[in-house]
Amino acid sequence: MYSNEVRGVAVACFSATIFCGPFMGPFIGGFITNSYLGWRWTAYIPALMGFSSCIFAFFFQKESYGPVILVEKAANLRRLTRNWGIHAKQDEVEVDLGELLKKNLSRPIRILFTEPIILLVTIYLSFIYGLLYLNLTAYGLVFGQVYGWAPGVNGLPYFGLIIGVFIGFLSILATQPGYVKKLKANNNIPVPEWRLPLTMVGGIIFAAGLFWFGWGGYKASTPWIVPTLAGVFLGFGIYVVFLCCLNYIIGKSSEPIPINE
Repeated sequence: MYSNEVRGVAVACFSATIFCGPFMGPFIGGFITNSYLGWRWTAYIPALMGFSSCIFAFFFQKESYGPVILVEKAANLRRLTRNWGIHAKQDEVEVDLGELLKKNLSRPIRILFTEPIILLVTIYLSFIYGLLYLNLTAYGLVFGQVYGWAPGVNGLPYFGLIIGVFIGFLSILATQPGYVKKLKANNNIPVPEWRLPLTMVGGIIFAAGLFWFGWGGYKASTPWIVPTLAGVFLGFGIYVVFLCCLNYIIGKSSEPIPINE
């Protein structure tokens, strides 16, 4: 869908929504629960949104995959012209279950276990993504039990994490011109390792945010702003690490595979 020049920005936008969604959920859900709607509407509202999106997509979203469009066009031309020899290139391809499994299942598994760097990056991403959702629980404990804030209000410190994600997004945009310049100098051939320098910065900042939040949020005598500001480091670190590593894996997975494989 995206060229090498803009794919990083596209993945950055996608990843920002992936992180900001869970960060916004606790305080939105808390305020809904405290309102006249009650806690059940924290499930009803997402269900209504999901079903509505599904219905609209089913009736109004047009097919965008090129081969499928050509197959439909060829079928229409056959009906109009009565020339049954008209066909698309995709009509010549026979769907083979074994080939589908090889390309879509075995190849990712082979890359995972035969490329040590992919395996290590995957383990690291799994670890920090788990820490992300542990933080979602920890914030409720710190600001709900330690500081005694009411549901909804105790989710407002998540804005620190959201600000951190936004700063990380701006950092990605700031590095994009340099990436495009190197890409053009290399005949539009991306090097996955170009994505990693910002990962090293994000990993250090994320670890610092964990220590900051742990030491600043375990007693009520500490001002609430202290653990809240730690969220800026946490949001920036986890977003940058996850995004750059994801782009790195995409780059490694897009490298040519020898024909004998």
